[in-house]
Amino acid sequence: MGVQHCAGRRRIRDYAWRYRRELALGFGALIATNVLALAIPWLLKLAVDSLEAAEPEAVATARRLALTIAAAAAVMCVIRSLSRMWVFGAGRRVEYDLRNDLFAHLSRMSPAWFQKESVGDVMSRLVNDLAQVRLLLGPGLLNIVNTTVAYAVGITLMAIIDWRLTLMALIPYPLLMLWIRYFAGRLFRSYRAVQAKLGDISTDLQENLTGQQVIRCYGREGSSIELFERRNDEYLGLSLKLAMTRGLMIPIFGLVGGIGTLVVLWLGGRAVIEGRITLGALVAFNGYLALLAWPTIAMGWILSIWQRGKSAMVRLNEIFAAIPAVSNPPKAEAASPIVGEVELRDLSFTYEGASSPALSGVSVRIPAGSRLGIVGNTGSGKSTLVDLLPRLEPSPPETIFIDGVPIEKIPLSALRRAIGYAPQVPFLFSATLHDNIAFAHPDASREEVREVARLAALDDDVSGFPKGYDTIVGERGVTLSGGQCQRVALARALLASPRILVLDDSLSSVDAETEARILAGLEQAMEGRTSIIVSHRIAAVRRCDQIVVLDDGKIVARGTHEELVAAGGLYADVWRRQRLEAELESQELFDSSQEVGEPDDAGPATGKEAAPSAEVDGG
Repeated sequence: MGVQHCAGRRRIRDYAWRYRRELALGFGALIATNVLALAIPWLLKLAVDSLEAAEPEAVATARRLALTIAAAAAVMCVIRSLSRMWVFGAGRRVEYDLRNDLFAHLSRMSPAWFQKESVGDVMSRLVNDLAQVRLLLGPGLLNIVNTTVAYAVGITLMAIIDWRLTLMALIPYPLLMLWIRYFAGRLFRSYRAVQAKLGDISTDLQENLTGQQVIRCYGREGSSIELFERRNDEYLGLSLKLAMTRGLMIPIFGLVGGIGTLVVLWLGGRAVIEGRITLGALVAFNGYLALLAWPTIAMGWILSIWQRGKSAMVRLNEIFAAIPAVSNPPKAEAASPIVGEVELRDLSFTYEGASSPALSGVSVRIPAGSRLGIVGNTGSGKSTLVDLLPRLEPSPPETIFIDGVPIEKIPLSALRRAIGYAPQVPFLFSATLHDNIAFAHPDASREEVREVARLAALDDDVSGFPKGYDTIVGERGVTLSGGQCQRVALARALLASPRILVLDDSLSSVDAETEARILAGLEQAMEGRTSIIVSHRIAAVRRCDQIVVLDDGKIVARGTHEELVAAGGLYADVWRRQRLEAELESQELFDSSQEVGEPDDAGPATGKEAAPSAEVDGG
């Protein structure tokens, strides 16, 4: 996933700053916890020194100090819980904000961006990488503060007891810093590799689960399993390499703490014998060294958390750095109600990375309330043209106008609310039929949903479903046929009550007769509404006020159906071919009905004439 611009870079500290109050309270509680923890060895020192001196009040003093230690431990328990609640809570809220910001940013990206990027990898970043950032801001940050305070206060108190012994105990620590520097780079690179490979696995998993029908039809279950196992083996290898790095790192930190303890026991014992320090001081010194043992070992874990969080934030920033191809106009203001006049002026468009333009010099005016039909061969630019209208892709400035206003100057929300778009390949959510149709108008009543479903010739199909409009359609509408999915998308577009209705070959999966019936039913719905009908069946566009024929991104003919048929050329050739195909199909139906009728001497059965299928090479 390439970074397109550094302006989208986000910093963890910017998010953490939003919750500075919680973090400040948490850090204050952490400091108090460490102060209480470090006070306990000092209290032990006083108790041991009192007993060693055989003072008259030694037992009472020891009892009093023991109670003080117990009280300190109890208070420390409460404060430690509060510190975790505040710090971990802030980490969770940062994760929440990051997830919302990432989703909002992704919602602004164009369809072309999602075609280039792997959905599985994007999902991995939004789930796994976000979790790593949260760990950094929760347990990671908490232990960083813990370690810093423990070392700062603990070493200070150790130096007060005996600075020479402190220096000797800390001799191994410069070597520890070198190890930290060495392992930091290795951990960062290892985590980047592991997280990237996890994204690949997520992609494979998502594609294999959604493509099970294709996999089974071609008997490729074995090869898909082998591919997934290979990806998983690669992930396992990288994970083991990372585990080995961490496995080498943590014992070294433990070894440093052990060496320090050995030094203290050897030299500290001699210091007690020589009378330089008291036995209580040695007990306290060992207590502080023991308290520093966990932060020393935890350094490896903290370093691991830090590198994971840093690597994760780099990957998240790659998403933030991607620039949305389409954005709201600067200082967007409330637009005037859209009437529906559409005009294209010398429109040319080339997809990023393409060697030739998808559209070249297209000009056409569609008066408000009229109908435009678009036909053309596969790859002629029909879908590109209608995708540019709601700005799903960025068009050149001042080439597309609605009501005389360039669409790049119309707020996106107003522009898209005015356009009802039914694509050739519809997307349905894993929800009920009602919710899928009502997506464009969530507050629509049952009656409104049923009415648009009736217009889309879907109501009869729904009546056969056990739960009617409450039927769950499954992921991407897997439980419906292709034609039913297209009619759900059409009903959704109609429910939006748009000023401009765009049907991008949206009935290609229904038979010609059903399409004709649907278009006839839509006559009233299209009345007074600007309609753009893209179809590979000429019968679907023949009643349009004007028709344009696209070929290789250019308009090669325009006019009414009668004018285009009379002029000859591509349109007329396709129309004649489609009529011939329809006649042949009608004759076949008639012949088959005759064969069925003859054995019973019932006389010839009348074949039902099929409407012209009018295909333009697949649209």
